[in-house]
Amino acid sequence: MLTARKTLLVMTLIAASLASSAPVWAKDWPDPLLKTAGTPENVAKGMEYDAYELGLSAYAWGYPLVRMERVVREYTDVPSPKPDTSYRAPMNQIGWARELATPKALDMPTANNDTAYLSAVVDLSHGPYVLSVPDTHDRYYVVDTFNMWQELEHYIGRRTTGTKAGRFALVGPGWKGKLPAGVKRLDIKTSKVWLWGRIRVSPGEDMNKLHALQDQFDLRPLAELGKKNWKAPAASLTPLPEIGDDPLGFYTHLAAALKDNPVRPDDKALYAQFERIGLTDKGFDPSKLTDP
Repeated sequence: MLTARKTLLVMTLIAASLASSAPVWAKDWPDPLLKTAGTPENVAKGMEYDAYELGLSAYAWGYPLVRMERVVREYTDVPSPKPDTSYRAPMNQIGWARELATPKALDMPTANNDTAYLSAVVDLSHGPYVLSVPDTHDRYYVVDTFNMWQELEHYIGRRTTGTKAGRFALVGPGWKGKLPAGVKRLDIKTSKVWLWGRIRVSPGEDMNKLHALQDQFDLRPLAELGKKNWKAPAASLTPLPEIGDDPLGFYTHLAAALKDNPVRPDDKALYAQFERIGLTDKGFDPSKLTDP
């Protein structure tokens, strides 16, 4: 155990060692920031660099959210007439491609030639939706569930849940109700979910039989489960703000997307920094930026 005298001696020796080696450090590893004068010009340049780095950080952080909010609006925009290769559908409804993709297909330009695709954008803000899948008799299929941060939260299909008939409840944040027996709960971290699926098509098979199988996939609110004559009511998403060719339009879309997708607790410290470039809970205010 060190006495007070010995402790003082050790501290003195350490301080002397640091003092004697300081010039070596300065020589071997010069730090220009320590010699940068705090002139108005340098301060302005530093603010410019700060805004640039924050802009990049906000873009990288927010890109998945903005991309998904754009995609779900695109895939609920159903053309008329709808091509057989398209799998777009109105909100809260399943869309199936009824034919294999061709080089002219627009929904999936690099589509597989042995796959029929599925899409459904579901609003969970008013309660869970139940996806009922039929027995596909070992036929490969999958339905991926993506939240609005473009995270794959659940995987329904042959590889994980098998090919027997099943029911899966898509549950948004904060819902605390009970599910009927035989319904598997799948929690989603955002109030919207994008279902994106595929089912195998064998070469030369009768597409009418495939269509009959596709039609057995069912999506409806939990409250409507078991009702034979239920039909999905018309629903749509609020359009994102018009941004034209605004070079800062991405941040306007990010601010709009965050109104429906609150910042997660783990990201709040990062998000708070974006106030310096005008991105806050109130929206994006480019007037906070100055011209270089």
